[in-house]
Amino acid sequence: MKINKSLLSGYIITTSLIANTNNITKIKPMGNIYGSNGGIQKEDKFKIGIIHDIVTKNNTYKGSTQIQNDKQRKSESISTKYKFKYGLKHNLELSAILPYVKTQSSDISKNYTNEGLQDLQVMLRYGVLSQKKDDPFFLSIGFGVDLPTGETDKRFYGKIIPEKQLGTGSYDFIGHIGLTKLFHYSRIDASIKYQENRLGDNGYEKGDVLSINTGYNYAFTKSFDLQLEIDAKFINKDRTDGKVNNASGGDMIYLTPGFHYRISEPLSIGAVIPIVVKRDMNYDSAKKVGGLSEDKRTVFKLEYTF
Repeated sequence: MKINKSLLSGYIITTSLIANTNNITKIKPMGNIYGSNGGIQKEDKFKIGIIHDIVTKNNTYKGSTQIQNDKQRKSESISTKYKFKYGLKHNLELSAILPYVKTQSSDISKNYTNEGLQDLQVMLRYGVLSQKKDDPFFLSIGFGVDLPTGETDKRFYGKIIPEKQLGTGSYDFIGHIGLTKLFHYSRIDASIKYQENRLGDNGYEKGDVLSINTGYNYAFTKSFDLQLEIDAKFINKDRTDGKVNNASGGDMIYLTPGFHYRISEPLSIGAVIPIVVKRDMNYDSAKKVGGLSEDKRTVFKLEYTF
């Protein structure tokens, strides 16, 4: 797992600036769409959300260089994540994410389609600091688990292909730290999440994932704000029956512009377009196969609090 030093430096500078001001205004921008934040749900308040994510992958890479896609591998996925949050007592929040996805992929000779529920993610977060209590910013820590609810035994042309299944069959552990600062019609969010993926069904083990996010939101009115995020993912290689898939995993850095619109006090919508500004995809030199990487991603979001 290779971590970009300039990204980490920018992340440290951003989070250090957050502590310099402590002014919450009545006009509050909404949080990052693609990344996370440091706030937790208010006690006895329930929030539901829907995130619709469309991803297209048509090209293969060796590091940051696009190479010939000899096997003509392509992929498109349309996923809808149903998010639920509930504020518990003692600064605790319980959340769950249930994804439903339809994937269509192909290579030089075959087509593959799969559709259904993926693994359910459950997380408990604790609010360590809160600007509402005169702390300099909101800070939360969380621990969670991916539960094996997705199907793992679908056959394609009479064969089980582990990486094309909806689920993994493993219990995967998640650690999360989030931070938020509100000031002068502005909002800064930052988060780090690490997911340790374990050995599941079919001898398959997905690579661990480190996600780093920071973003700035500015509210032009009580209803409308714009955002800009920097998102990064560092993904380890997958393994099947103990053997490493050298063409899997890699590093991705996105610049993510977007907007939010508050239809009413409890209801809001938003959208972002993550743009890949840097990638470093793994390459299987023995098989001469590059990592399949995304060309286009669009994310829509709807939230309702009650």
